[in-house]
Amino acid sequence: MICVFFLLRKFATIPSTMIIYLYGQDTFRSRRKLEELKTKFRREIDVAGFNLEVLDGATLTISAFTAAVGSVPFMAKKRMVVVEQLFKNRRKELQAELLLRLQRLDEQTILIFWEAQAPEKRKSKKAAAGKTTSTSLNDLLVSQKFAQRFDLLTPPQVQTWAKTEIQKLGGQVSPDGLRLLADYVGHDLWRLQTEIEKLVAAAQRQEISRELVAEHVRSPIEDNIFALTDAVAAGQRRRSLKLLNDQLALGAHPLELLSKLTWQFRNLLLIKSFTQAHGGRYSADRIGTQLGLHPFVVRKILPLAAHYRLDHLKKTYRQLLAADQRLKTSQTEPHLLLDLLLVQSAPEPAH
Repeated sequence: MICVFFLLRKFATIPSTMIIYLYGQDTFRSRRKLEELKTKFRREIDVAGFNLEVLDGATLTISAFTAAVGSVPFMAKKRMVVVEQLFKNRRKELQAELLLRLQRLDEQTILIFWEAQAPEKRKSKKAAAGKTTSTSLNDLLVSQKFAQRFDLLTPPQVQTWAKTEIQKLGGQVSPDGLRLLADYVGHDLWRLQTEIEKLVAAAQRQEISRELVAEHVRSPIEDNIFALTDAVAAGQRRRSLKLLNDQLALGAHPLELLSKLTWQFRNLLLIKSFTQAHGGRYSADRIGTQLGLHPFVVRKILPLAAHYRLDHLKKTYRQLLAADQRLKTSQTEPHLLLDLLLVQSAPEPAH
């Protein structure tokens, strides 16, 4: 991990140009690192704000690059030039020209290359034949002391990252909530950061629970969960099992499916209890206000609730909670457990 403070402390004393290369598929972390470097530079070296220039690498020309890196710093000891997405540039000779010019840069320039994804190394015909070839621009950048590659995080790393971000915002999260959040969002840190901010605000200084995640985070299977619940409520066992199997085949996590089903049946239970106690004189908006549910959710679930008896909904909800516990604590096959749940959840005649 590059230490931003260490890097910028060295800016005023290095004997030659500093070249920093930030690249990789995880653009959230690489972009955050870039912004940290730029902020630090403006605060400690370029207070006046005249010496930071960002170039679009996809349209970059040699003359524009030379002008940017050759300019004399104004009211500061250093200039920072950032080149973004250089390897999207289709000018064939540009990389070769830059390779030469990078070796003759003025030491007053701090040069940062940012790439969403580094180009793959390709073996030339000469290299394959055992002949010596010149170093490519990418090879040169990767070999720099301050090059840093940002690979996509693994699932455990996503959980660690998310927990740290939640704590930075003053929040706390339960282990179950953290696992479900990581399952829902995966390694898309751009979206994960947005969801974290939303959850911390919704938790109101309480611990972010799995139930809160299930309620507030929209997963890719959200719409299909409504279709699945609809099929179950209509007693369409074959269709509901097909919808379930389709989601599992597409890679949906069993815990995510179970959590969304639990959330859905919880809402069914709430709405059925409310309408049974108050009749049908309340609008979806009014019911939503009373139960703390979005009117859209109420409108989708109201027709389904009519198919269920209240005691059956209570029984199904308890079964879902028990199934969740079994998934976490036993070797039960998740697929078989979910199949059995759907069969047991089919509605009995409503009174």
